[in-house]
Amino acid sequence: MLFRSQNGSLATPFRVDGLGRGYDRGSILDYCRTFSGDWSRSVLCPVGRKLMVGKRALILGGGVTGSAVANFLISKGAIVKVSDEKETNFDTHPITDLENLDFDFAVVSPGWKPTHPLILALQKKGIELTNEIDLAWEYRPSGQIWYAITGTNGKTSTSELAATMIKNSIACGNVGKTVIESITEGHRFLVLELSSFQI
Repeated sequence: MLFRSQNGSLATPFRVDGLGRGYDRGSILDYCRTFSGDWSRSVLCPVGRKLMVGKRALILGGGVTGSAVANFLISKGAIVKVSDEKETNFDTHPITDLENLDFDFAVVSPGWKPTHPLILALQKKGIELTNEIDLAWEYRPSGQIWYAITGTNGKTSTSELAATMIKNSIACGNVGKTVIESITEGHRFLVLELSSFQI
């Protein structure tokens, strides 16, 4: 069910329940842990770690986003393995191996369903799950400002137009480079094109 907010646009139940991203908190999304009480759901939570040296990370998905995240974490000293149905250039963890999950955290690439057996196995073992956007937010340079653009149509055009208008900015996310790559390039502003489920 969707709810109409004061400005007339439709708000998701997360925002209605006060569970959307805010200045004082991260976003409440899909997978990490289950809350109890009057309601129960799983959430995707930020890793919240600055020191990655020696941390064991599993990347779910070896595509554009997964590869960028893997390279970033390796540069920070993490021990990285990637799970994907296709071959990758990284050390791999078999996508069907649901038992040998000796990881400190996992990064879920876009497109993975919360019901995927590997995600459910990670949850069962209490392994922290995050995504590229939250990881990039944790590592963004001090003072870097992000503008996130989403919607049904026109996201790419709007993002590219905004980046053209804003000095010292770059459009990234689902257009151009990944966010995790863009945070390190010295831009004062990032204009993120995001799908609704990434916010």
